[in-house]
Amino acid sequence: MRVFWHEPISHEALGYALAQFLAEVAAEEGLTGSPLVLCIGTDRSSGDSLGPLVGYFLQEEGYPWPILGTIHDPVHAVNLEEVLRDIRRFHSRRPVVAVDACLGRMETVGAIHCQKGPLWPGSGVRKSLPPVGHVSMTGTVNAGGVLDYVVLQTTRLSTVMRMARVMTRALWLAAALYGSSSQEGVAVTGPGR
Repeated sequence: MRVFWHEPISHEALGYALAQFLAEVAAEEGLTGSPLVLCIGTDRSSGDSLGPLVGYFLQEEGYPWPILGTIHDPVHAVNLEEVLRDIRRFHSRRPVVAVDACLGRMETVGAIHCQKGPLWPGSGVRKSLPPVGHVSMTGTVNAGGVLDYVVLQTTRLSTVMRMARVMTRALWLAAALYGSSSQEGVAVTGPGR
């Protein structure tokens, strides 16, 4: 599913989709426990700081699910494989929600995508990293093309912050919905579902 950060109920649509996808993945793969949120990116680039900002906002607000990747302790290309080893070792039964920035076409800047299935970190800047997550949420922070590293570094922080706030609100809603659906056995429904 795709919404734009400025749409009036964007966080609600994302939150319901996340909860539904998580419930489906947990049932299909026999996963248990509260999901882990893995926020990918770096604080050294405005465009690539989307994931760490989401992790930071969640942590500051006392989010109930485990979080990896914040502004102060980012998960990025250099340490991603080590973090994934730790997740397999200590959190193998948890569903993982992966959050990252991406580049796209000019008309999709500001779009937030949510899907069942992993994301491929670094693919926008031609890095070969392993797929991450059972459910993924990405934000298109800028238009890609040539000199993608420069594009990420010159992305407006204002856009990234607004998208991070919407994604944070969506994750809060997903936590509330997923918790009630997994405990009570009820289906997750919401806008457009």
